[in-house]
Amino acid sequence: MKTYTVLVKSGKHTYAREVWSERKGNKVVQHYVRSRGRATRDKDGNIVLLGRTLPRDFVVYDHADAQLLFSLAEKLSLPDVINEKVRANSGIKNPGMLLTLLAVAHASENLSFPKFQFWYSYSGLEEKAGIDEGELTPTNISRELEKISWKPSIGSQDTVGDIVYDVEAELWKKLEKIEGEKAPVYYDVTLVYTYSEKLEIALFGRPSGKKLPRINVGLVVSRPNAFPMMHRIFPGNVTDKATLGEISALLEHKFGLRKNMVILDRGFDPKTALKCLRGAKLGYLIALPFQSEKICSIATSVPEGKLCRADNLFLNEYAVSIERELFGKKERFILVFNPAKKVAERLLRDGKVKEATQALESYRKKLRKGNYTDENRVVLRIDRILHGVGEYFGYGLKKSGGRISDFTFHKKEDAIRKAELLDGRFMLVCSDRRMGIERCLELYKDKDLIEKTFRTFKGQIGVEPTRCRRLEQVNARIFISYLSYLLLSYLRYLMRKHEFVEIGVEELLMKANRVKLVKNVEESGVGFSAISSIRAKDRKILPFLRKFIEV
Repeated sequence: MKTYTVLVKSGKHTYAREVWSERKGNKVVQHYVRSRGRATRDKDGNIVLLGRTLPRDFVVYDHADAQLLFSLAEKLSLPDVINEKVRANSGIKNPGMLLTLLAVAHASENLSFPKFQFWYSYSGLEEKAGIDEGELTPTNISRELEKISWKPSIGSQDTVGDIVYDVEAELWKKLEKIEGEKAPVYYDVTLVYTYSEKLEIALFGRPSGKKLPRINVGLVVSRPNAFPMMHRIFPGNVTDKATLGEISALLEHKFGLRKNMVILDRGFDPKTALKCLRGAKLGYLIALPFQSEKICSIATSVPEGKLCRADNLFLNEYAVSIERELFGKKERFILVFNPAKKVAERLLRDGKVKEATQALESYRKKLRKGNYTDENRVVLRIDRILHGVGEYFGYGLKKSGGRISDFTFHKKEDAIRKAELLDGRFMLVCSDRRMGIERCLELYKDKDLIEKTFRTFKGQIGVEPTRCRRLEQVNARIFISYLSYLLLSYLRYLMRKHEFVEIGVEELLMKANRVKLVKNVEESGVGFSAISSIRAKDRKILPFLRKFIEV
C-alpha cells in the first residue's frame, strides 16, 4: 500500500504525518498512519525531516520482521521446494509463495486470514512475492488451499499425506548440512484443542481440564538447533505409543535416517518403543518408567553405596552404565541417582500419604453419620482422596441395612518400601554402547527442546485452538505452523552464528516490527533506499537486519 507524507501545522510547529487515502463515494478520505516528527520544506519543495531530505514521493513499509523472515525463506528456497512437490497436485499457480507468505505472517504476528490482506499490503512483500494484494482475500486463500491434493497415505487415519513428507524431507536435506549427518532427534506428541466437533479426527482422549475435542500432533526436532524435521497428525484418542510405528518407519524410509539417536521421554511404553526403533534400525535413548517388575529390578540392582562414588559423578548426579537383558535382547542401561532428589521425593510422598490418611478418617466419620446408599458415589469419593497415592492404600466397604455404614483402609507398607528403593533414581536405555555417560545425560536433559517447540507452536504461532472444520483445513493449518516454526528456528540459528545473542527471537521480531524500510519511488530513479528506525533503543538490531534484508 502506498503512503505519502503531508505537513500539518499544530501550534507553533509543523509536523510531517504519514497517511494513505481511499475514495468513499465522491470523497477522498485520508487515514492517519503515524507522525514522523517536526518537519518543513526546502526551496525545492522536498520535506526535510530529522536532518534528512526525503523525496516528495516515497513509500514507507512497516514489518521489517516480515522482510527478515521472508528473506530467510528465500535463503532456504522454501517457495521453490514447495512448488516442486505441490504444484503438480494443485490448481494453484504459485502454491509455494502463498504458503510461504502465510508462514511468515503466522511467525511474525500470528494473523488470521481476514487480517492477512492488510498486513500483506503494508509488509512490502508484494514486489518480491509477485502476488497481487487484491487476490489475497480470506475467501480466495481458503479456496486456493483447498485445491491442494494432500494425498493421504493408504490406510492412514489422519490427513497428512505424502506430499507433506516430500516437502519436509527435501527441507531436511538442507538443514542436515547444518546439524550433521548423525544428528540426534527428539520425538513427542502434543494435543491441539479444536472447536469443531464435526472433524473426523477431533476426538476426546485422556481426561483434561478443557471439555473440547482434540487432535494429536507428533513432531520430530533435531539437536542442537531444534529444527523441525517432520510432523504427523493423529486422531485425538490415539496414545503416544501407538504413533511410534508410523514415525519410525517414516524416519527410516522417507528421511533416510540411519542409526540416528531418537530420544524419548518416560511417556512412551518402553516395550513398544524398543520394538519400533529396533525394527527401523535407528539408535535410541529412552527414559524408562518404573512400571514393570523387570525394569524396577534393574533400577535397584546397583546399591546406593556403589553409585555414590566420586568417579561416578556426572553433571551433579551419580551415574553408572550396566548391561542387562530386556524384552529379549541385552541392552545397555544408564542408571542415575540424585541424593537431593531422593530426599525431596520421599518427603513429598510421606506428606501426600499423611494428607490422604487424614482425609480418609474425616470421610469415615461423615459416612457413619449419613445415609449413603450409592456405592459408586462412595467409591468415587475415596478414589478422589487417594489420587496420586492409591497404590499405597487398600480399602473395603461395609454395608448394613441397605446403606454403606463404614469402610476400612490400610497402608500397603510393602508398596511404600518398594517406592522408597526407587527414590532419586531414573534409568535410560541406550543403543550406543560406546557413548559416554555424560554425553547420554546431556542428550536426555536437552529434551526440553521439543517442549519449547510445542510452547512456540501454541503460543507465538498460535496453532491452538483450531477452528478448522474440514480435514484439508487442518492439513494446511498445521503445515503452515510447521513452516513458521522452521523459519523461527532458522532465525535463532543465524542469530547464534552471527553472535547476536543480546535478545531472543521473539524480542528481535517485536523490535523489527517497528523498523521502517524506506524506498524512493521517483520516476527518475534518483533517491535512496534505507533501513531506519524511529526509536534509538531499537537501533542495535539494524546491523543484523542489514545482513539479510535488501531494500
